[in-house]
Amino acid sequence: MPICKNCGVELKSGSKSCPLCGLSLNGTTTEDIIEVENQKTIKIPRVSRLGFWIWELFTFLMISGFIVVFMVDFAFEMSISWSKIPLLAIIYSWSAVTVCVRLKRKVSLLVLIEFLLLLGFLGSLDLLIPGKPWFRDFVLPLLICTGVIFEITVALIHHYKLQTLAAVSVSFVSLGVFLLCLEALLYRFLYDQITVSWSLVAVACLISISGFIIYVKKRYHSRGKDLEKFFHT
Repeated sequence: MPICKNCGVELKSGSKSCPLCGLSLNGTTTEDIIEVENQKTIKIPRVSRLGFWIWELFTFLMISGFIVVFMVDFAFEMSISWSKIPLLAIIYSWSAVTVCVRLKRKVSLLVLIEFLLLLGFLGSLDLLIPGKPWFRDFVLPLLICTGVIFEITVALIHHYKLQTLAAVSVSFVSLGVFLLCLEALLYRFLYDQITVSWSLVAVACLISISGFIIYVKKRYHSRGKDLEKFFHT
C-alpha cells in the first residue's frame, strides 16, 4: 500500500493527495513506494527478536518468582495456605504470555486458548479460596456470555465488512448487552434473583451514542464526505 513521504500515512490506491497532510502525490514514484515497503520489511525481524527477548526475560522472572515462593512455603513445611495462589498466578501468567507470543498470527486459536486458560485459572482459584464457591455460579456463566457476545460482534463486523465507526457503534451495543448479563448474573449470585436496574441506564446511553455515531456518519456520507478520513481511521 502506498505511503505518504511527508507524514508516513498509508494511502488508498489511486489517491491524488494525502488525506492527512494534503501533500500532492503526483510526484510519488513506484521506487519510492518500494523503498518504504522494504524499510518496513527490514524492521519486522528486529521487532520479533525484541519480543522474543522480552519473553525470555519474562520467563526468567516467572521461574525465579515461582522458586522463591515455593522455597518459602517449603521452609515452613508447606503450611502457608496463601502460597498456592501466587504459584497458580505465576503459572497462568506465563502460560498466557507464552500463548500470545507463539500464536500471535492465529487470532482465533489464540482467543480460544486464552479463554480456556482463564477458565482453568479462575476455577482453580475458586477451589483455593475458602468461602462460598463463585466460579460455577457467577464467573463461568459470565465468561461464556462474554465469549458469545465477543464472537457475535466480531462475526457481524467481518460479515458486513463494517468500517471503523460502524464497528465502534456495534461494539457499544455489544457492551450494553454485556452489562445486562453482568448485572443479572451478579444479582442471581448474591440474592438468588435476576434483576436489572443500572445496566438498563447504561444500555440506553450506549445505544444513544451508537445511534449518534451512525447518524453523523450518514450525514457526512450524504454530503460526499467520509467521516473516517476526518478522524483518519
